Amino acid sequence: MSMLLKRTNYLIFKSIFGDEKNTDILASFLKAALRLPDEEYSHLTLTNPASTIARVDDKTVVLDVKVYTKSRHIINVEIQVADSPELRHRFAFYASKLLTEQIYKGQSYQLKKVV
Repeated sequence: MSMLLKRTNYLIFKSIFGDEKNTDILASFLKAALRLPDEEYSHLTLTNPASTIARVDDKTVVLDVKVYTKSRHIINVEIQVADSPELRHRFAFYASKLLTEQIYKGQSYQLKKVV
């Protein structure tokens, strides 16, 4: 009997796409999935996937993999094993958190692209 781990296992996903040693694999995946120019992937930076919270009662967001491209676009790479009625809303919420984390009081609204 084979003891293979499922590709959809969260730990397997994180070890493949969320490890600095595997940014070449992540870059290949993003090139296949997104229509961003190849030069964007010459340097990928994985960052802390936890979002900042301003208040104690804020909803916490922990992304599966949070990536900055060469031109500092922010990409959220998520694994979803099953469809959920809330999925579209959750992704919209994640994107809004990635946008609002970029600026602070008094700063301009020059936001980086969020994918």
